[in-house]
Amino acid sequence: MLWSIVKKQSQDTGTTSRIKDSKPPASIKARFIRVVLIPSIALVIMWAIMAGYFVFNGLYTRELAKSVQDVSLPALTGLSSLQKERSLSMAQIAKPGNSQALRAQRQQTDSGVEQMQQTAADVLGAAPADIKSKLNTLNADLDQLPDIRRKIDARTASAADTFSFYNKVLDAAAALFDAQARFSTETDTLQGAVAGTQLFHIADLQSRAGSIITGAFASGRFTADDLQQFHTLVGAYHDELQTVTPLRADVQQQYDKLVRGSDWATLTAAEQQLVAHGAWSGHVPNGLGIDAQQWQQASTNISDTLLAMTTRQGSEVAAAYLDSGNNNLLLAGGGSLVALLVVVAAVWLAIRRSRLLVDGTVKVGLDAIAAESKAIAAALPEALDRIGRGEQVEVQSLMPADDENAVNGQAVGAVEIKTVQDAVRQTSLSAMEAASAEAIARKNSRQNLVLAARRSQRWLSTLAVGLRDLERAEQDDPDKLEKVYALQHKITTLRGDNDNLIILGGGDIGRTRRTSEWIDDVLGAAKAQCEQFRRVRVEAGPKVKVSASAVLPISHLLAQLLNNAVAFSHPPTQVLMTSSPVAAGLVVEIEDRGIGMSTEERERANALIREAPELVSSANVQKLGFLVVASVAQRFNIRVELKDSAYGGVKAIVLIPNDLLDRAGSDNTGDLGAGRRALPEPPAEPAPVGPAPTSWAETRTEQAPWEDRPGWGDSGSRTEAAPVGPAPTSWADTRTEPVQREDRPTPGWGRQRPGPNRPGRSRRPGASRRRRTRCRRRRGPNRYGGRSPCSRPAPSRTSCPTTRSSSRPSIRSATPAAAEPASMRRRLRRGGRNRAVQNPNVQTWVVMAWMLPT
Repeated sequence: MLWSIVKKQSQDTGTTSRIKDSKPPASIKARFIRVVLIPSIALVIMWAIMAGYFVFNGLYTRELAKSVQDVSLPALTGLSSLQKERSLSMAQIAKPGNSQALRAQRQQTDSGVEQMQQTAADVLGAAPADIKSKLNTLNADLDQLPDIRRKIDARTASAADTFSFYNKVLDAAAALFDAQARFSTETDTLQGAVAGTQLFHIADLQSRAGSIITGAFASGRFTADDLQQFHTLVGAYHDELQTVTPLRADVQQQYDKLVRGSDWATLTAAEQQLVAHGAWSGHVPNGLGIDAQQWQQASTNISDTLLAMTTRQGSEVAAAYLDSGNNNLLLAGGGSLVALLVVVAAVWLAIRRSRLLVDGTVKVGLDAIAAESKAIAAALPEALDRIGRGEQVEVQSLMPADDENAVNGQAVGAVEIKTVQDAVRQTSLSAMEAASAEAIARKNSRQNLVLAARRSQRWLSTLAVGLRDLERAEQDDPDKLEKVYALQHKITTLRGDNDNLIILGGGDIGRTRRTSEWIDDVLGAAKAQCEQFRRVRVEAGPKVKVSASAVLPISHLLAQLLNNAVAFSHPPTQVLMTSSPVAAGLVVEIEDRGIGMSTEERERANALIREAPELVSSANVQKLGFLVVASVAQRFNIRVELKDSAYGGVKAIVLIPNDLLDRAGSDNTGDLGAGRRALPEPPAEPAPVGPAPTSWAETRTEQAPWEDRPGWGDSGSRTEAAPVGPAPTSWADTRTEPVQREDRPTPGWGRQRPGPNRPGRSRRPGASRRRRTRCRRRRGPNRYGGRSPCSRPAPSRTSCPTTRSSSRPSIRSATPAAAEPASMRRRLRRGGRNRAVQNPNVQTWVVMAWMLPT
């Protein structure tokens, strides 16, 4: 405050510049310490000490004093009536006849007790647990008062029981008073309250002794037990009366007056005479110096005086206690008011200083830092995009210009704000450089990945060309031709894996179709890339064509889903792939009957496909198949979703949008499925050779979860499930050959095989017997458990009689099925659609031709 006054005066006299130079501005840290700590400490100290202690102590003292005034003092009236009722009840039991006085006394007792209970219930509702417990005990004893009265009136209650009951009620009242007195927190008040409780106990002891003698005068009998009890009570109340301290001044005067009075002298002399005379029976002896009436009068006067002293002591102590509580509340109120003024002043000062600090320095500096950070955040995505496009970006040029005038150098905290601004700027620059370096590294990694894949692709293309030449050269040898086809399938699989790497690297597949293709051929191409294509069943789809640019990517996408479905389903089961048109495009469904996925795994897989994360993420390295699907789906706006299958496996739903369909090249005038029948379903798998597996684990090849198992999401590192049955001896044993004649569904199939002299025997004149024998010898058990014909038709001069065109069913046309694969490829390269394929395996080989270089 003093520095502010000096500063203001200096500004008025024109000496502001000298004052600024003489004292440097304080730092933000020092200012905030003053602003925050001073009012906080003042608030805590003033409120905790004054408002907490004094208010609580004042309220507690006040409530306790009011409970004494409202409960304890009025209760003395009812308890005094109860003492008198005890004396009259003892006399009534000893000598019935004075019932009128007893009934009047009972009415006074009931009135006093009812008032005491009602007041106690209202005032002591929030009292401590000890006081409540004592009050409940007293109320429970008072509830038994009507029962003892009925027994007294019926003369069924003994003197001892009656005397014990009334003593128990008065003892409970004395315990309640003592508990109230000991809850006081002030020493003087506590001692005065305890002294009042002792006076009540003294009055009760004196009343008990008087009741015993009253009963003895009425009955004319004073037993030895009565004498002993009387002697004990008299000695006890005399000793306590002489030792009770401290008494209030007025109470002390009453005590002095009591012991000098005639009633005290008469009562004391009678007590000594009764003790000296001893017990008697039959009649009251002469020479006691007092009769029953004198005893009753003296005893009642002394008891009333003692109760009056108790009431006066309790009243003065409660009044002093209440005054103390009021004083504490006054001090607490005054202290709280002072504390409130201090807190308000401290808060006002803190707000004023904070406003000057924030508005003058912090807000301006933070606004400048925020503006710079926003500019950097806006420039960073564009810079990363430019780096991804291969452009050279200078990171320093992206940083906004440094505004030297954003924060006044002489303002409070300017040094700290400038330091923070420089740190933020340097951090942003480092972050941009790191992001730029990471983007460049990712770009280089993707380029290297694509380059390595293309190099492998060139070698595979060269190998494919050599295999085509070998295929043409081995047309006459079916065994070698089958091996060539097996190698072609392996090359197709390897080229598909290389294409997957190219897709993940962000490159385009080098081979592109020049014309759109039917959806059946696209599905067949996907099946051709599946390693266990024999387990894939493709149903004929609608007459819809896929755009040329999307043929290969879609086939790769479907191939990954097929590989996953095959790898994670029981080997004997099939994977069904169907297609159907919808309003949004074309839906392809791939459904397996495998082990399925949990809800969490399926949700993670769908999220991975939707988001298409970077390959560099360590969590996605083992999910290359999903990444290929996600990359192709994102690039061509294809929706892919995994759902539960009704067979316990997984159903993959692929929605190809209308933009990727060639409606102009499709025949949509009629039924979408007209003229197209489903491909023949392969027969059931052969029974496994050897002992049957005892559990599902014996037939599984992978035990890890879906996303962590090799093959699901990672077709490049998948371990195939072991086939059921004996290992194939040749490629002919692994191909899906047409079913035998006796199993074929077309008319005429299932007839008896023609013999040499039977009708239907067809043998070319030039065919040798030895050649036919070789063909028969080559027939071995195929995957269906039957006998299969030659796996591949040879030229007409050496063809096997069982491979004639008449032995194969026609699906699309009546063209012979012995057409050469080379001619089929030539048709496909010209953009034509081969409609002469009947054998599902031959279809697979034809579709494989798409994967071979042109």
